[in-house]
Amino acid sequence: MRRKWREAMPKGATPATSKAAVGYEYCNKLFAMERKIETFLPKTRQQARQAQEEPLLDVYWAWVEKLDPAHGGKLEDAVVYARNQKTYLNEFLHHGEVDISNNIAENAIRPFVVGRKNWLFCDTPKGAEASAVVYTLVETAKANGLDPFRYLNYVLLNIRFLGQNPSNEQLEQFLPWNEAARAACKPKLS
Repeated sequence: MRRKWREAMPKGATPATSKAAVGYEYCNKLFAMERKIETFLPKTRQQARQAQEEPLLDVYWAWVEKLDPAHGGKLEDAVVYARNQKTYLNEFLHHGEVDISNNIAENAIRPFVVGRKNWLFCDTPKGAEASAVVYTLVETAKANGLDPFRYLNYVLLNIRFLGQNPSNEQLEQFLPWNEAARAACKPKLS
């Protein structure tokens, strides 16, 4: 949501001169509040969000509903996006374990997006699916503190022994949080 407001802001805009800058400022206030509670346990974070951030969001949503942007501009895009995503954007208030932004996920896929042109061999649905599977394995290994090469090696060398239709229980031994997988794939110390 914050990105949409930023994209709609004209160069040099301030909250006094731009409605998009006002929306952006609301988001910045929310993120500042979130930084103060980021180390809280999930239940405490949820309670703090509902006590401190929900009132700010109520004022924000009331402000968004009053906006009537010109048709066809970036401000309209931001307003329509905010209104359409309101339910989803508020969901973090009810789940203390959920981060306020999706920056972690976006940063994880950034190398894939940047490298798209390097993967022109994915010219078939099967090639694209294979690429996505391998990329998911690599990023999951990284996210769980495992050496990606060792993890891929571990999975590919061992999963073949499970046969054609392995059960979920059999596949669980290859998940990056499984102790055997963690032991086999931890990064080498330099």
